Amino acid sequence: RVAARAQRALYVAAAVALLAVFLLLYIALGSLAETAVILATLPSAFVGGIVALALARDSWSVSSLVGLIGLFGIAVQNGLVLVTQTRGLIAEGKPFNEALREACIGRVRPKIMTASTAILGLLPLLVLRLHGTEIERPLAIVMVGGLVTSTIFTLLALPAFYQAVHNLGVRWRARGSGTP
Repeated sequence: RVAARAQRALYVAAAVALLAVFLLLYIALGSLAETAVILATLPSAFVGGIVALALARDSWSVSSLVGLIGLFGIAVQNGLVLVTQTRGLIAEGKPFNEALREACIGRVRPKIMTASTAILGLLPLLVLRLHGTEIERPLAIVMVGGLVTSTIFTLLALPAFYQAVHNLGVRWRARGSGTP
């Protein structure tokens, strides 16, 4: 009964956090399209966490929900880094395609190192069967699964999604201004 109340409270907290992050990103970036690009990283992180939990044959708990909320922050940060670095390179005068490519290449090593460090830090919770780790294990399972899928998505698919969103925006603006 207490766990069910805690889970409901975490669901509400996650929804409020998602809305707050959406609003803050939109205010900071001034672009609904780029905000959507950043938030597109969330499903890949969540799917990775959920699949990892299922593969481990573990169940939902307050700990696993806290892991999902932690993934939320990491996934948003990864998307935001890509968008802001691309914007910075565009501000230096580079065309969008070149700026995006350079931003992607420049972030490969830091993203892999960040995810690897976090996964290695969580590894003792996954491997060791010590007293107390059973409570934290669902958090570690969700975080590791989500970090793997989120990192892969951020490195491989997010740039293509960002490119597609940018191209749609260019076509939409061209259509609105009367130019082909």
